[in-house]
Amino acid sequence: MSVDYSVSRAYTHNGKFPEELSHNWKSPNGSWINLRELTDVELAELGWFPVASVEYNPNTHTQQWNEKTMSYDIIELPEPTPEPADYKEFWNLLLTSTVYANLKAQAKTSLEINTLVTEFTLLLADAKFGNENRQAIQNSINEILTANVLEVEDLAELQSIFTITHLSDYYTL
Repeated sequence: MSVDYSVSRAYTHNGKFPEELSHNWKSPNGSWINLRELTDVELAELGWFPVASVEYNPNTHTQQWNEKTMSYDIIELPEPTPEPADYKEFWNLLLTSTVYANLKAQAKTSLEINTLVTEFTLLLADAKFGNENRQAIQNSINEILTANVLEVEDLAELQSIFTITHLSDYYTL
């Protein structure tokens, strides 16, 4: 009984990278054969073996053909390396934001806010010059947020600035 594999189905020839069966394949004895008309047993006699499809999440894994096992190995993708935080651009954008204007205004009337903003700007200055202390910066951000001095609009604008400058890859609001 002949089976027509006109529907795409991957086969490996002696362990080589899988491919779709050909209508015209030249056998070792020189004759032309329509592989799609052969059964799996007949194909195996010629060195053609079906390849099992493998399910995996392409966002976290990839598949790689293994000639020895005649199957796909599923390989975990490395974690993407985040873009470096651009502290200089963050500072430039922050200076022209309403967030900064609101914090500056509050810092004039509240010693607590003044202290928090001063510490944050000093930590940013250090980071701009290559001496970033991520834990201290995150702690400073948390203290400013805990003081409830930022409105919802301020938080949205600040999040936008964090995203643009890749600080959102390292810090949370």
